[in-house]
Amino acid sequence: MLKLSEIVNKFHLFLSGYIVVGWMFSDIHSKILLGLIPSVYGNWLVNDNKCLLTVLEHKLIEVEESKELDSKKDDSKKDNDDKEEEVYEGFFLKMIKSHGIDINNDDLNKILTVISYHSFLQSYRNVILT
Repeated sequence: MLKLSEIVNKFHLFLSGYIVVGWMFSDIHSKILLGLIPSVYGNWLVNDNKCLLTVLEHKLIEVEESKELDSKKDDSKKDNDDKEEEVYEGFFLKMIKSHGIDINNDDLNKILTVISYHSFLQSYRNVILT
């Protein structure tokens, strides 16, 4: 059975793909993207360059891991106070690193901004200019 964090991850992947290619489907999708893309970037900028879905996924992973640790507590008594703080990795950065591609987070953000802006411009062209 899928964990809740995995469901959020799959939805995030779907939504990201929709933002990139949704303008190709029909005018209604272009209209949706004209509102969705600025909303996503507005949230991203307000939330310290973190996507709401990524933050939600990280919180769910923490909850799921703590539940797993609680269930394994009987096996071994570990003190997690010495636990090193993890570096925050966004959705795309984590996905790209899993494929062995090393890229700077700032460069990745620039690439994603250009791709999303292209999708926004295509949607605008589909709705307003045609």
